[in-house]
Amino acid sequence: MIAQVLALLDRRLGLGHGMLILFDPQTDDLAIEVAHGLTQEERARGRYRIGEGITGAVFKDGKPLLIPDLSREPRFLNRTIRRDFSKEVISMLAVPVKFSEETVGVLSVDRKGAKQAEMEQDLQFLIVIAALIGQVVRVRNVIARPLPSPGSSAATNFSGVIGSSPAMQQLFELIQQVAPSRATLLLRGESGTGKELLAHTIHAASPRSSQSFIAVHCASLPATLLESELFGHERGAFTGAVAQRRGRFELADRGTLFLDEVGDIPLPIQTKLLRVLQEREFERVGGQKTIRADVRIIAATHRPLEEMVRSGEFREDLYYRLNVVPIVVPPLRAHKEDIPLLAAHFLARFGREHDKSVQLSSAAMTMLTDYRWPGNVRELEHCLERLVLLTTRPVITPDEIQALAHFLDLPQASAGHPGSSESASLPQSVEELERSQLAAALERSGWVKVRAARRLGITPRQIDYRMKKYGLRPPEGRE
Repeated sequence: MIAQVLALLDRRLGLGHGMLILFDPQTDDLAIEVAHGLTQEERARGRYRIGEGITGAVFKDGKPLLIPDLSREPRFLNRTIRRDFSKEVISMLAVPVKFSEETVGVLSVDRKGAKQAEMEQDLQFLIVIAALIGQVVRVRNVIARPLPSPGSSAATNFSGVIGSSPAMQQLFELIQQVAPSRATLLLRGESGTGKELLAHTIHAASPRSSQSFIAVHCASLPATLLESELFGHERGAFTGAVAQRRGRFELADRGTLFLDEVGDIPLPIQTKLLRVLQEREFERVGGQKTIRADVRIIAATHRPLEEMVRSGEFREDLYYRLNVVPIVVPPLRAHKEDIPLLAAHFLARFGREHDKSVQLSSAAMTMLTDYRWPGNVRELEHCLERLVLLTTRPVITPDEIQALAHFLDLPQASAGHPGSSESASLPQSVEELERSQLAAALERSGWVKVRAARRLGITPRQIDYRMKKYGLRPPEGRE
């Protein structure tokens, strides 16, 4: 894809030889990843140490460089392409490729016969292109990165739990510390944040990974069935108990038992659960034989257990038994910088499942990042699956999301989340984004509709329609 971008820059703007150079952590240097106008032999010569030459300097300093005359630049190594400076002046534009504040590579192009003002405009344009490429590079690295071992450094993709934000990196570090132990864990966080996936991750990184991982969703079962589900029952213990049945504690012996929504367990069963946690033994429903089980407990809840303890809805002694190591899973709005990574992961997965290749435009990605996602990662996942299923286009734009909004089942959440507004539903976010982009394009174009249309890639008629829709008028004197 990036090779096509470089070729397009050459055809449309006259930007000559182009290279995307990325940092290689295995060799601790920079190497050409994509090139336009270079032979394989020339590409192979394109390796640089950090700080070496123009490329190494841009990567080290993280700042763009405009070299008006390459033949007069002392840092120019002339290592890859043998340029002929006798015929014309050749300039070079080089910009850092970044994701957030991390520099991951350098994008550089040649420019021939251009004026200083033109090159400065081209440099600004390349900075925008490099920002988009940085996002692509980061997502590719996340998808390609192998699962880290429990003792390795903080990861971006930890057994399917994706995140490069500081909040997620802290979570990964905590998981790596507690996974090897047998300590009881309590995962706290809103619904849809991925607590069960984290429990799977902890189990996979623990010494019990070769044994069973058993999950029980406590809120979905009535009290009588939940007791039988957890501890099993003997034949004839109650109506319908036609055979002996092993409970989840027995099935999870030497493995991990995940108790989802533990705050919904009724008080009588809480007493029996406390005994298992204290003594590692229990009896089946209707039975007298004591059964021992070596089970690691990972519990999860979105409910305020401390308030439930004060109101008598939850046993205080059970609360302290479960809350040995509390782990808070942040809501998606607290690490919104991970949304592009998550979106790319879900689009790739659903694209494979439904045999479709779908991408998000940069404007659509911005809109998704600005939305507050009250249903957290689960809501984002379901939204993107529906988009992949329903879209007929290879690139999803804000207009496409607006057209499909009534199929996406995105609730209007209450205000009050950090960074949210009362009009922050996803369809409304599309309109807010469209209005702001239209106003900015008109302002930069001096309120000339033809120029603004060219900037946005739409027709002047569409500009006129949207100006009326959003009530945009040029300042006095510019009509």
